[in-house]
Amino acid sequence: MKTFRAFVLAISLAAASGSYAEEWIAIAATHWRDGGGTPHAAVGYSGIRSSEDDAAASALNACKSGGGVGCEVLGAFDDGCIYITSGSSNDKAGYGAGATPERAMEKCTNEGIACKTPVGGCID
Repeated sequence: MKTFRAFVLAISLAAASGSYAEEWIAIAATHWRDGGGTPHAAVGYSGIRSSEDDAAASALNACKSGGGVGCEVLGAFDDGCIYITSGSSNDKAGYGAGATPERAMEKCTNEGIACKTPVGGCID
């Protein structure tokens, strides 16, 4: 019983000191025109990360890895859901984000562009 009490006390102290494990997700996006004037868009999703900075850096890297020029982090979240998608047409490109894949797709297609399947997830 003494070992169990010590374990409970250790967990309580860790939680009180803020040293518990955190979970974060983030999204990044950009849209630009290449030298020929063709519109492009790129997005990035971090997946679950252990810190806000790590989530933001991961989303930014994912956007850049997708060919993004001028990617910017749109937000990092430690609670809730976020999804993002991108798309383009002959004359423009853009992206849409929302708390559900359907909302992200709706915001993207409302721009009058053909959009890809959203990426994203949730943190409880």
